[in-house]
Amino acid sequence: MPDLPSTSTTAGGSTGGPIPAPPIPDLELDRDPSRPLPRSFVAKIVPGESCPTAPPGWDLSPPPTVSSTRLTELLARYCAYQLPSDVPHPGSMPSLSAPPGAIERIAADYAVVLPQATVVRGTGEARQALFRERMGVSFVHGATNVADADRPYVAIVDTADPDTAWPGSTKAQQHGLIMGGIVSEIRCPEDAPGCDSGRVFYEQAFPSIEHDPTALEARGTVWSLNLAVLEAIEHWRDLHDDAPLVLNMSVGWPWDENQSRALEERQESLLSGRMRGQWLTPSEEALLLTLSWASCQRVLAIAAAGNTRGGACAEEGPMAPAAWEDLTPPSFDQCQALLDPADHDALGTRDEFEANRLVYSAGGIDANEQPIVNARPLSQPKRVLYASMVSVPTGDAARPYSMPLTGTSVASAALSGIAAQYWGMHPELRPAQVIEAITNGSSTIDSGSAAQSSSAQVPVIRADQMLSGLYTRSSNTYEPPSIAFQPATPDPDPNPNPTQLSLSQIARVTRGSRECTSYAFAGAGSTTDEPWPELAPQPQTPICPTCDLSHSATGGATLDVAVDPEFEIITTTAVLELHLPSGSVTQVSLDLEDPCSNPQEGLNLRSCPDVKLSRYAHPSDGTKTLSDYVVESDVGAATLSFYVTEDRSTQLYGNEIDVFDLDEQSSPD
Repeated sequence: MPDLPSTSTTAGGSTGGPIPAPPIPDLELDRDPSRPLPRSFVAKIVPGESCPTAPPGWDLSPPPTVSSTRLTELLARYCAYQLPSDVPHPGSMPSLSAPPGAIERIAADYAVVLPQATVVRGTGEARQALFRERMGVSFVHGATNVADADRPYVAIVDTADPDTAWPGSTKAQQHGLIMGGIVSEIRCPEDAPGCDSGRVFYEQAFPSIEHDPTALEARGTVWSLNLAVLEAIEHWRDLHDDAPLVLNMSVGWPWDENQSRALEERQESLLSGRMRGQWLTPSEEALLLTLSWASCQRVLAIAAAGNTRGGACAEEGPMAPAAWEDLTPPSFDQCQALLDPADHDALGTRDEFEANRLVYSAGGIDANEQPIVNARPLSQPKRVLYASMVSVPTGDAARPYSMPLTGTSVASAALSGIAAQYWGMHPELRPAQVIEAITNGSSTIDSGSAAQSSSAQVPVIRADQMLSGLYTRSSNTYEPPSIAFQPATPDPDPNPNPTQLSLSQIARVTRGSRECTSYAFAGAGSTTDEPWPELAPQPQTPICPTCDLSHSATGGATLDVAVDPEFEIITTTAVLELHLPSGSVTQVSLDLEDPCSNPQEGLNLRSCPDVKLSRYAHPSDGTKTLSDYVVESDVGAATLSFYVTEDRSTQLYGNEIDVFDLDEQSSPD
């Protein structure tokens, strides 16, 4: 295992030894002034210097030592400092004591890594069946699976640590466990117990979970992600096994494609340790070096293309590290420099060498092969997979299926599983050849709002198309248990005084090729200008995993609100996004103060009575209600979001919800 840093706390100064250098007065911390002061920062020092002593009250995490002399030398220039979890937020940033010119740059290391049909959905078993059908992972009877000893390893760098098992010590850890479950769903026939034992392992990229076990939300930094990736690679190397490694990173943070263009011109100087400037933060530089080292060892790294946090209309643009697929992969000479001589044989000769990209991205589609509801516009995935409302078996009798997730996390894990299975069947291939074979053997679709061009086509990856001798695409024959709905109660006559629209609050925006129209009612919340911490799983833990929208021509439209009780939310506003058959999205802010309050409890979003959408006005017809709009628009998908405040920032945060057309379903589950 690598000699990864154990954090050492210093009290600042000592009674003996040399007198520390004075603080550097003119080297300021590079941070966003609109955000709170960071709890961690990374200093990049010049070659030959040592990490400055930690300021009083702060911890120094020394640079990691790994099984590459050159990478260890490069990473030795990055010094990470953080406040202990039990220390309050800093009132001011400390200074570092170092000789003049010893520190090249100091940058905040914010928690920016944030852990995304006509079938009946609503239970874990049904969602699992739909996933297997859409991914084409029904095993052919009598087919020979990849032998256990030949099965590639898959490292899940996410919210779960190596010792986590269902149900996890915290709910936030379940995201990582679900990613591992998706890989095993693809590689294990009929959920064969133990078939992936030892071949899927976990590394914790979100130390916030360990520091605050009560936190639902995973918050990590790029530095913590870098350390987890290093841990995963060193664990694999310590196995001394010829089986290759697939590295799954179902995480991301916003990325500016202009950064990619600037980095492309300076990538060689970064790999040689000569890059200066502010094109990347020190943490991002370190992660890029680590992924370059992994690429040279033929590690196949896969990352989520990215979601929007509040639904279809919240955010846009690419996310890292998935966006790094566009960067030039390390050359033969660069790999020779990064690898120790003992590892050079794995490169082959210069003529045999085939470059391996740092990472390969995965986007998500739904059962109708449309972008998932929270697909991040302009995220530009190079390939897409089914990733809508997916649940996997947990092996836990108390909760046999996982919470449903919609997001590119799911797509990333599914691609990792298919790539690992294909590689196991064709062990002679190299990573780039595996991805090329998977991509070239796939059908293509219009990538919709996720694309930069409205005509862009992307491959749809399915297991049965890649490995037809092993998998088949069986029809979804799952029949849900007979659970009768209560008879639909018609909406009352339109409320003579529905919550009124404020016409000045109607907004139309375009996200990629997605048209979004937003209608805000009186009392609706608003987001602040301060950015949210960005590095997280894609998607996060659902805020309302059992919420649903049901509608019928006779009964109108009803919203069932039941926020997870572990979320501490104080808000009266929900934002409902309605996905129309045209591909456009109508976003409506709903004031829940009245329907979800009662004299005994006040506002209660955990057990809110069914909210009749006839309470709210029609977006464009003053004689009708929102309930009429839902029915006449034939809404087939929806997200429900809430305003959540954290670290002085307020943003929309939500998830996909089930939509039931009661006119089409006689006994949905």
